[in-house]
Amino acid sequence: MPVTIHPVQSEADKRAFYKFAFRVYREDPNWVPHLWPQRKNYLDKKAAFFSYGEGEFWLAKEGNETVGTIGTAIDHPRNRDMNWKAAHFGFFEVLPDRYDAAQAMWDHACQWARPTAWMN
Repeated sequence: MPVTIHPVQSEADKRAFYKFAFRVYREDPNWVPHLWPQRKNYLDKKAAFFSYGEGEFWLAKEGNETVGTIGTAIDHPRNRDMNWKAAHFGFFEVLPDRYDAAQAMWDHACQWARPTAWMN
């Protein structure tokens, strides 16, 4: 079954995005979980960044199973100030050995950022 990329839109999507890292790192004794209120501010686009930048969050799915997450962002004021055409990527998590999912997420994130990074 192919990996498909879906935007995080519903509350269920937000929970899946948040909980996915717990699945990836549950055996890692050095992992410190992120806090739901902080992550939810990003997913709800209420974090301070969204007052001047834009971003999207994505779930990589194989059927109904989440196999990865990624976030994309563009800081338009910084791009203008630095004369850059840059995007930022984060919240990247993927199941071990799921290179197909990683590739699909990176390709999708780059496609999303490509036309937007030079605007504003």
